[in-house]
Amino acid sequence: LPPKIMNGLTNWDMMNCVAYRQEFMAGFITEIYQIDFREGVHKAREKMDSVIDSTIRSDIGGNHQKIGSKHTEYNDLMFKLLLLPIWISAFKFNGKLYQFVVNGRTGQVIGEYPKSTSKIVMLVVAIIAVIAALVMIL
Repeated sequence: LPPKIMNGLTNWDMMNCVAYRQEFMAGFITEIYQIDFREGVHKAREKMDSVIDSTIRSDIGGNHQKIGSKHTEYNDLMFKLLLLPIWISAFKFNGKLYQFVVNGRTGQVIGEYPKSTSKIVMLVVAIIAVIAALVMIL
């Protein structure tokens, strides 16, 4: 699956993770991890840095913030493999494949879907017509 789709899945309930038991997987297909430890740590640091910067900017307040310096330490790094409940599906429409995933914990759906160009154009024209009519009336 494209990273854009997988990264869109959020709100994992990490505080209620349970130990792996083989019966959890009965009847299901699983996928082995695709990112090694080093790459996972690198991606995690990027995400944490983004959250840290955002938090610092929020604490500073105002319209423009400049972070003069920051020092972040990562201690006792370790990792655990997690099995997350993700339902993966796809459908074909007008010859194009659309993929989507569902967070099995929250029901959140992320993915691609067909868009009708003609319907979008008609909607924009209708909105412009309503605005023009309101301007003429007022």
